[in-house]
Amino acid sequence: CGARLEQPTRKTMTASGIQAYAERDASGGPVCDVADGEVVALALPVSFHVGGDVTGAAGTLHITTRRLVWIAAHGAGDAGAGAGAGGFSVPFQSLTMHAISRDTSEGGFPRECIYTQVEGPAPEGYVGGGA
Repeated sequence: CGARLEQPTRKTMTASGIQAYAERDASGGPVCDVADGEVVALALPVSFHVGGDVTGAAGTLHITTRRLVWIAAHGAGDAGAGAGAGGFSVPFQSLTMHAISRDTSEGGFPRECIYTQVEGPAPEGYVGGGA
């Protein structure tokens, strides 16, 4: 007599690229897949910029164990994401490059920032410039 043990299947994020994001937990942060072990490791106030946009939108960057989630600050608008989105989510697998940029010289970004390149198209309904 023996029991057949099956390996648990691990959930995977099927979406790639940057996705419009609107879900918030009770604290205002992203809703994590705690059953799969996802937790927020770090949350920082930042501004979000796409392409040549130097104005940006205020919000909070949440770094989870699976993805980056930027959520707009209350009253900061939806950063061009489409009606009611309020933020963006990017699975780590979609980050093709990231770097800290300290070049504030003319022709560069006007302040230090984290520069990323994201695989895939802009989210459906995105109306921002330079994506």
